Parts: sequence; C-alpha cells; structure tokens
Amino acid sequence: MENSLKLTESVEDYLEVMYNLEKEKGNIKIKDIAHKMNVKPPSVVEALKKLAERDIISYEPYNDIHLKKKALK
Repeated sequence: MENSLKLTESVEDYLEVMYNLEKEKGNIKIKDIAHKMNVKPPSVVEALKKLAERDIISYEPYNDIHLKKKALK
C-alpha cells in the first residue's frame, strides 16, 4: 500500500463504523452511519466524498456505500 494513505482518527472512525455496518447489515447507508456516529447526514456525505476521492470507498449519492479492499487492510 502506498504511504500517502495516512488516515486521521476521524476517517478511521468512519471506516470502522462502515465496516461494522457492512458486517451487521450487509450494506452501508448514510443514515446508519450518521446514527451510529451521532452526526448529521451532511457531515457523513462530506466524509464519504473525501474517502471516495482517495479511492477507499465506492460512493454514489442515493446508493449503498461499499468499502474497497484497500480499506480493509
């Protein structure tokens, strides 16, 4: 993995919640992330956009979110 993939604590928290949701429910939704992290959905969307830009997740508005393999390492 490339060294440029340094994650902040906040990003790691999002990834952990998404990983757990995927294991528990089989899918990841913005509302579920917001509920688990006690934040508002727009905050989740901003984090998801950043993660998608870094190619850590697959995210398209109004669809399920999917972790990519590099997120699981």
